[in-house]
Amino acid sequence: MIVQKYGGSSLSCPEKILKVTERIVYDLSSHGKMVVVVSAMGDTTDYLLGLAELVCEKPVSREVDVLLSTGEQISASLLAMALGTRGICASSFNAFQLGIITDNHHGNARISSINKGKIEESFKDNDVLVVTGFQGVNSFGDITTLGRGGSDTTAVAIASCCKCPCEIYSDVAGIYTCDPGLVPGAKKLEFITYDHMLILAMAGAEVLNPVAVEKAKNEGVPLYCGSSFSEEKGTRVVDFFPDGMELQDVIGIATEIVDGKPFHANWGRNYPEFPSSNSFPSESLTRITAVGKKRDHEALGNHVLLSLKMAGIRLFEASAKPGNFSALISEKDRKRSVEVLAVEFGLLR
Repeated sequence: MIVQKYGGSSLSCPEKILKVTERIVYDLSSHGKMVVVVSAMGDTTDYLLGLAELVCEKPVSREVDVLLSTGEQISASLLAMALGTRGICASSFNAFQLGIITDNHHGNARISSINKGKIEESFKDNDVLVVTGFQGVNSFGDITTLGRGGSDTTAVAIASCCKCPCEIYSDVAGIYTCDPGLVPGAKKLEFITYDHMLILAMAGAEVLNPVAVEKAKNEGVPLYCGSSFSEEKGTRVVDFFPDGMELQDVIGIATEIVDGKPFHANWGRNYPEFPSSNSFPSESLTRITAVGKKRDHEALGNHVLLSLKMAGIRLFEASAKPGNFSALISEKDRKRSVEVLAVEFGLLR
């Protein structure tokens, strides 16, 4: 058995849903039984949020969750239909039907338990369970959602419950040293550790949800990230790098727009040569984070700082802690900053 998750970009139109169907049919022959977790089609979630704003200035969070949950239901039912046309016994399931229970935090809920018995019972009549990601129900029976990227967490939680691997599929072929949409020459990683991936995810890399990565690490779920539409080899998330694999000073770079919010005090060593947050410009700021070896993080920070300064990029604040170094830069310098560091640390293919 295996759990697969397909993101919204992989399900954005009927043609892509049919391509995903073909992949599932092919993979089913190797796994026997599958749980397929789906996100909403394309930009459906943003569209639904827009609808809510048109009818209510400040919608109640409970009703927002009810509304947003319909996006994944559409994906799940369409994919189950498509699988049925290929002779596959498949049914779609909402989170409550499989006993996915969360806490009461609407919009950012956390999964507390899953009813494994309901999953096993559902497999009696199905080879594939197509499950709505991103959602659950609380102790009152109300629908809750897990926040952006929450379908990753759903998939990992089900894989943990069923003691099986989890594969995350999207429109990119794995995990890269930096955003390939920003820097087309970014190198794809064959392996990355849970710890490094968690730092990258928390720093803005959108390939995996940080809650899902942390859950996979803590509960021993093997993770794989790959492309929905190609057989190109993806990236495995592991506890440790394989023996003999040389670890670079910098493994990856992530960026995130922070709009001038200062660093938290617990980020580690701060660099006092930079101005305080009250001197930030009115323009949008981006946090750029270099993730690498845990040792010599201050030396890493100095290397990053020097590289950016030599490129004429202005920095507003910086901070280092074991495993990563971050700095605030202007949003307009984001692409160039990533390119500079990617070249400096050999992150391009």
